[in-house]
Amino acid sequence: MCPPGEEVEISYEGTTLKANLRKLVGVDRPPVLIMCVGLDPAKEEMDAYAAPFLDRSIATLGFDGPGQGEAEYDLPIRSDFEVPVGAVLDWIDTRSDLDGDRIAL
Repeated sequence: MCPPGEEVEISYEGTTLKANLRKLVGVDRPPVLIMCVGLDPAKEEMDAYAAPFLDRSIATLGFDGPGQGEAEYDLPIRSDFEVPVGAVLDWIDTRSDLDGDRIAL
């Protein structure tokens, strides 16, 4: 995988959501594309779609939400997915190497 992903953990309701952050070396504070998977897949399945964004110096963040991937058995699926996405947005704001004012979902 080029560039390689950084495995990160995002605080969420007393536990963590696992995520993969990918960004080009040498790009200062890139915008971020949050890559949400569907009902059942895992964050790694989004890697196939990341290249066109990385080519445009946009960082990608694929994460496993409740009921997905690494959280499949520990956190139940929920209909208000804006709650875990909110945790992801809050996490992006903590990163000085990402542009939290330029986020796409």
